[in-house]
Amino acid sequence: MANLKGKKRKATAAAAAVVQFQRFDIVTDDSDHHYANNNEKHFFTNQKGSIFKKIMEEWKILENHLPESIYVRVYEGRIDLLRAAIVWMDYNEDVFLLSCKTVMYTISNPPKNFEVLVSYHYRARGETILDALKAYGDGLGIVGTYQRDGHCSSCRVEVSKKFEDEAKKVYCDLEKVLREKGIYVAKIEKREREEERQSKEEKIEVKKKGQRRVKKEEILSTGSKAKLVKKKKVK
Repeated sequence: MANLKGKKRKATAAAAAVVQFQRFDIVTDDSDHHYANNNEKHFFTNQKGSIFKKIMEEWKILENHLPESIYVRVYEGRIDLLRAAIVWMDYNEDVFLLSCKTVMYTISNPPKNFEVLVSYHYRARGETILDALKAYGDGLGIVGTYQRDGHCSSCRVEVSKKFEDEAKKVYCDLEKVLREKGIYVAKIEKREREEERQSKEEKIEVKKKGQRRVKKEEILSTGSKAKLVKKKKVK
C-alpha cells in the first residue's frame, strides 16, 4: 500500500511539473542532438546577418503560435538546430507498432530538455496505449479507432494476424519497461489485484467442490453400507 501511495505521489508531482512545461523554450544543452557536431555550427553566429534575424522571427512565431500538442526546444548556442515533440495518437497498422517500440526507447532514453514531458505523457497515456495493444492483440480493436473508454468505432478496417501477434509481444515488452521505470499504471495494478482475488476465490470454490464431493461420496458409501446391512438382516 505504501508503495502504491508513493507511485501516486510521483504521478501527481509529474502532472504538476508538466503544467509548467512550456510549449516553446530556449535551452543550452544540445549535447544529445543528432546534428550537434556537424560543421555548420559556426555559420549562424553573426547576429546582424539576415539568416540570424530570420531565425529569430521564426522563433517568435513558434513561441506564440504552437498548438497544444507540439512542444519545441531551440538552442541558445546553436540556432540552426531545434527539437520538437508531437503528441499524436492516431495510427495506421505499421506506424502503431513502430510508435510503441519507439515508446520503449523514449521512456528509457528521454531526449534532453524533454524528460518531464516524457515522464508525464506516459504516466498519463500508458494505460491507454496498453489497453489499445491488448485490444488489437485480442482482435477486439481496429487500428485508428480505439477510444480511451475501451470502445471502438463502427468503422472497421481489419488488421493482419501478424499485427495481432506482434501487438501481444509489444504489450508484454512495454508493460515491463513501464514497470522498470516506475511509471504508475493504475489499471495494471488494479487488474492484477482483481486477478489475484479471482484466483483466491477459484481456489476456495475448488476446495469447496472437493469437500462437497467427498461428503457426497461419504453419504453414498454410508447409504450403501446401510442397504447391505439391511439385506443381510432380511436374509
